[in-house]
Amino acid sequence: MSHKLQDRGVSAPKPRRSLRENVASAAVVVFALNVAVVVVFLVGWLAGWFHISVDRQKAAQQWRLQVTMNTGRLADDMQKTVEDTQRTAASLQAAAELDTVIGRVVENDPASDRLTVRTEEGEQLTARVNEATHIEVDGAQASPAVFRPGDRVELVFREQNGQNHAVEIERLEGN
Repeated sequence: MSHKLQDRGVSAPKPRRSLRENVASAAVVVFALNVAVVVVFLVGWLAGWFHISVDRQKAAQQWRLQVTMNTGRLADDMQKTVEDTQRTAASLQAAAELDTVIGRVVENDPASDRLTVRTEEGEQLTARVNEATHIEVDGAQASPAVFRPGDRVELVFREQNGQNHAVEIERLEGN
């Protein structure tokens, strides 16, 4: 290709793959599919999805191999897998919506269920605290009333409907 065509942004055609390269690629795909079938079959057998029985018929000098599939168990396991996947996705989504700050307590008002913290960046943040908030002091569960102005805390919260809701508050060492 001439330099004039390259200067205009026209690229050279890609070289064709050889027959040997195409066959090698196809062999890799076929191998991967075979491995997948064997893995699924073994997992299914171990999970009780399949039952294998062998019957030797002496008169006909034959072996009879029978594979029985437990569709009810397979359906139950598939349903459980879908539910587990949905729960995991919901947990990951909820975790992604959480924010964490470290700062010092400015005000703790258990009567109005609010804790105000000045973050290490100097911003002031108020979060609602309720019975679902996990509060930990020195490795043990505690009540919101334990926090005093000046306590260094880690506050994990979620913003919802324009308000911050505390999910977890932990008093840190170095108060």
